[in-house]
Amino acid sequence: MNQLYTKSAKEVFPIGQWTWWIWGLYDVVDWKKVKVSNYTDKEDVDAMGYAFDNGINYIDVCHHYGWWKSMPLVKQALEWRKKDDFFINGKLEMDYTSLDQIKSSAYRYCEALCIDYIDSFQFHAPLTHIHHKSAVEQVKKLQEEWIVRHVSISNFNQEQIQDLLDLDMHPITHEVYYNLATRFNEEYWIIKKWYRHDIKAIAYKPLDRNALSWTKIPLLKSLSEKYEKTENQILLNRIVRGNWFRTLTKSSNKKRIQENIDAAWFWMNSEDVQALNKRRPEGYKTPLVDRDWNSPELPRAWKVG
Repeated sequence: MNQLYTKSAKEVFPIGQWTWWIWGLYDVVDWKKVKVSNYTDKEDVDAMGYAFDNGINYIDVCHHYGWWKSMPLVKQALEWRKKDDFFINGKLEMDYTSLDQIKSSAYRYCEALCIDYIDSFQFHAPLTHIHHKSAVEQVKKLQEEWIVRHVSISNFNQEQIQDLLDLDMHPITHEVYYNLATRFNEEYWIIKKWYRHDIKAIAYKPLDRNALSWTKIPLLKSLSEKYEKTENQILLNRIVRGNWFRTLTKSSNKKRIQENIDAAWFWMNSEDVQALNKRRPEGYKTPLVDRDWNSPELPRAWKVG
């Protein structure tokens, strides 16, 4: 696995903390108060604290996650902890319309979490209103000001990644939607090609919100019994140990958090990993991609170029 380190030189644990679903008991939907979680804000904060105390030190944050409610909870969970021991990834949103918004966003992460810098400023998706050249120049200024340590990307295609490299901007990580059933980032070589360029892959939704274990896949069940692990642990282990890249998880249940952490601490034999890697959902059609990474089957947002 290509290594990633905090500012204090601690190795980043391969399973990180996702914060999308952290916002407590209620949310407002159509102007009505609707229950969206079984956990209170305090329970969410305690759960993150448990994760941080037991080895998870990569935190993925975004201003608008949880309808702008998750960041204050992350701040609480980080209180009294040495911030340099964590790797904090903040999002640079695709719909920003000015360079001032990019600069302001980086500084707001620092203010919201009481930190002096963010470890990684991530293009959450390719920008829609600002040319990447201008955005890259602004982010480089933030690096010169020591507000941003590294740059990362999410949901980019081959051509868009190459565009950044041509602008002398080398992303340290690439966050992609990836799990046992969702493989387009793998099939289109968006993961493997750039791994060779030291761009580390991070999988979000690796368990598809538990949907994969609910589908009763016979291979998962047999491997779960063989290794005496849960099916979710098998799924996570395949990614972080079998295929050597990172992943993001979120739970407010401390037992589940510990299971996720423990998923990084066992090894499956290579034959079992390969069996999982080769497994495809029923009716799955391998996409056709030519030698230049093109495919007429790609949705426009994912066109390889």
